[in-house]
Amino acid sequence: MVCKNCGNELKENERFCTMCGTFNDPNDDDDIPVGVETFQVPTENPTIENPEEEFPEIDEFKIGGKTKEEKPKKEKVKKERPPKEEYVPVGDPNIIAYIGEDYRWIVDRPFNIYALLLSFIYFLYRKMYLIGFLGLLLSGFVVKLFPIATIPYIALVMIGSGFLFNKIYLDTVERKVNKIVQNAEPGEDVAELCRKKGGVNVFTPFLFFFLFLIIMFLSYVRIMPFYRTSKYWSANSDNLANCKRMGRNVYENLGETVKNGELEELICEIIIGTDKKHYNFYLKMVDNGQLRYLYYEDNGRGFEDLRGSTDFIEDLEKTKEKYGLADSDQEFLDTSKDLPNKFDALKDDASYEDKAILNGKDTKEKTHFRFNKDDLYR
Repeated sequence: MVCKNCGNELKENERFCTMCGTFNDPNDDDDIPVGVETFQVPTENPTIENPEEEFPEIDEFKIGGKTKEEKPKKEKVKKERPPKEEYVPVGDPNIIAYIGEDYRWIVDRPFNIYALLLSFIYFLYRKMYLIGFLGLLLSGFVVKLFPIATIPYIALVMIGSGFLFNKIYLDTVERKVNKIVQNAEPGEDVAELCRKKGGVNVFTPFLFFFLFLIIMFLSYVRIMPFYRTSKYWSANSDNLANCKRMGRNVYENLGETVKNGELEELICEIIIGTDKKHYNFYLKMVDNGQLRYLYYEDNGRGFEDLRGSTDFIEDLEKTKEKYGLADSDQEFLDTSKDLPNKFDALKDDASYEDKAILNGKDTKEKTHFRFNKDDLYR
């Protein structure tokens, strides 16, 4: 049986042509209808002579019946910023040369942030040495003599420097420039002289500030005793804190100390026992030009249980004459006698311990501390 469409020979009972897929009915012997083109299977592989003509390039394609053309990419154009107008300072050229590149914001601004942050150091940086040096000196005295006013003083100096620096600096520059102009020789470049004399100085502020720190440290050596370098640093720190606290308690909370004048010096003696430490206090008071010595002890029962003063010792003397004294009261009374000599001896012990610690020869815990009134509140 042969395919009626392509003429391919079909196998028995084969209905569809394996070459063209046409259905062939074995009972249909009719001829192929007129007008129907038949598909001829090529016997050889066709050769394309000119592939460009047979398969032309497609420049565009259609989606949904519409032609979509490729849009050209837009080139980004950078917007050029207009050039900044060059600042031309207006004013005396000699003053402009003296101040330098900071002329604009010193003249135009009422507040100087650098003066706020650096205060007198910034005065030195701008070559106002006298104001800067005196300011640092004043700061040292305030910190040393009035420690409670240190923070308000620093805040006042910072704010005042920020608001007043530019005005003070411009007045100073004007005077210095006038002096340079008066001393300049004929034909000499005054602006160049001002430029050399003015400007800033970086080295001097650091030098002055470093010297300021050294002076402050040396002035505080007595306030910060040598015991901090001791191998008993922790124990000595606790001893110092306890002596200060109890010494303030003696001075503030016991009325007898006020009656007997103002505190000039206080010695704290620590008695190291087997289970606890005992604290004895020797006070040197000034009452209308006269020296008076007082003795207090904690009696081993805590910071609040202190006893002493001249009146108390006199009461013990009277009690001893009439009724006698307990052993502890008698020991207290014996210790309170000859206080001036005992005070000086304990003062020498405190100095000896400080020197031993300073020289690295301390072999035991520091047990004597010496304070003046200001030391107790530092």
